[in-house]
Amino acid sequence: MSEWKQIEIPPENPTPVLLFYPNLPGEYDWPTEIYGGPREERVAIGWWDGESFRVNGTGHEAYEDWWMPPANAPTHWMPLPKPPCPADTSKPTGKA
Repeated sequence: MSEWKQIEIPPENPTPVLLFYPNLPGEYDWPTEIYGGPREERVAIGWWDGESFRVNGTGHEAYEDWWMPPANAPTHWMPLPKPPCPADTSKPTGKA
């Protein structure tokens, strides 16, 4: 699995990522509200669009000053891990 990387060193190409927010105060608890899990996790799914990191589900830049004060912005990212098993391509999408 990949290691966490500094937010200042983005991926070379657009890609989905995990974003780490170590300094979120309670009013910015949306990763927990959206994705569940303990408040301490402070991890959200996002993506690098080639110019900036964005938050999945909102499209906001991960560190927009008006929305997320710089002190609360993500500090690290990592590529999404590979799924635990390959997709079952024998079943049409949306069918059990």
